[in-house]
Amino acid sequence: MKRLLLLTFLCLPTTLLAQKAVVIGISADSPDSFSFVVTEAFSAGDVIYFTDSEYSNASNAFDTQEGVFTYTAPAGGLALNQVVTLTENTQNVLDL
Repeated sequence: MKRLLLLTFLCLPTTLLAQKAVVIGISADSPDSFSFVVTEAFSAGDVIYFTDSEYSNASNAFDTQEGVFTYTAPAGGLALNQVVTLTENTQNVLDL
């Protein structure tokens, strides 16, 4: 019975969610920076949010002790496989 149950569980259809961007590098040395690669083209004005806040399953939300960085795709958008690096040249300000 256990084998049949396991087989049934493994054969259930699943929905996979793809990320439009994946963080590929982080540097905590001065200057701080991080990089991400685009896995699906961004249109101009598309927005992506980055945070290092912890996610709580209990409250179904991110904690509010850390900041959130908002990145907006530039005119012309971002192409598939494009790598974007953001660097903190001024405290709490990230630049391309």
